[in-house]
Amino acid sequence: MTRAKSRLNPQLVFVALALGINILVLLLARQATGPKAHSIAVGAVLDMTVTVPALYYWLVVRPGLRNLASLGLIALLSLWRAAFAFPEIIPGKVWIGAATECLMIAAVWWGIRRARSAAGGITETDPVARIQAAVRGILPFSSAERVLTGELAVLYYGLAWRAKPDVNPRSQAFTLHRRSAFQDILLFVGLASLLEILPVHLLLNLWRPLAAWVATGLSLYGAFWAVSMSRAFELRPSLVSAEEILLRFGLLAQLRIPVSAIRAATREIPEGSMVMPRRTPAELYIGFNRPLEIEKLLGFRQTVSGIAVSADQGAEFESALRASTGHQRLSGSPQQD
Repeated sequence: MTRAKSRLNPQLVFVALALGINILVLLLARQATGPKAHSIAVGAVLDMTVTVPALYYWLVVRPGLRNLASLGLIALLSLWRAAFAFPEIIPGKVWIGAATECLMIAAVWWGIRRARSAAGGITETDPVARIQAAVRGILPFSSAERVLTGELAVLYYGLAWRAKPDVNPRSQAFTLHRRSAFQDILLFVGLASLLEILPVHLLLNLWRPLAAWVATGLSLYGAFWAVSMSRAFELRPSLVSAEEILLRFGLLAQLRIPVSAIRAATREIPEGSMVMPRRTPAELYIGFNRPLEIEKLLGFRQTVSGIAVSADQGAEFESALRASTGHQRLSGSPQQD
């Protein structure tokens, strides 16, 4: 029984209880008639706006899984949900929604300032790492935080036109994207999609104007997204230092390889090895003595025990790797993953 309890995720338990409370109170409120209907609706609103945040505090905040900022967000979302379900009791759902968005923006802004000014805080210059530190603990679930981090990173690289490449002074920078031509493909797709916006809008407008504007908005955001992703390749190069090898493929993938985790590196590429970037001729294989995680866009992760690298500056990358890890580590033969 103790083992079964330990496997329960408090956040999933909260979601199940919150959904159950919302469904139950809505059913009771809809079935209520006569003079008691208003009283039951008020009780339902209290369950939505008080009981649900209290459960979140008890199950998630109190054990330290999330901070108080996320409790404020849950309280506003609960109030917003109640405003949609019972507008006669809680009016102003538009204003509540606007307040929720403002709270999220303020929380992210405060988190970025805290990450910059906190003593002993984040020392990386990578904007993605700063955004990730800023949103940590704000949302109820870590998966939602990773998705938000990805979206904010795309916004950053799309709007920060004066941004410079993130290169640590103690590291050597290398690129991985030029051989794959993925940057050029994204840039072409983003710019080419702008050409189809007007004819698609005019065609859909003959059928339904709302659908035309929705499609136009999605097309514009898709073009912005593609251009932002293409800019990130140059602004987030791979880095080799005495402490770690940081492989970055724009915003699509990132792999931190501590020097202590490198088992061997060789030009012999084992069959079936994962190549970074994919569909390019790999020149160097790095094997690990423990599994490492590749961080992908929107929070997706993949565990690998080795990686085949296709650096644009192949010889320089190999020399930097040798200087970082030592010749002895590079003399071993790789093993199959």
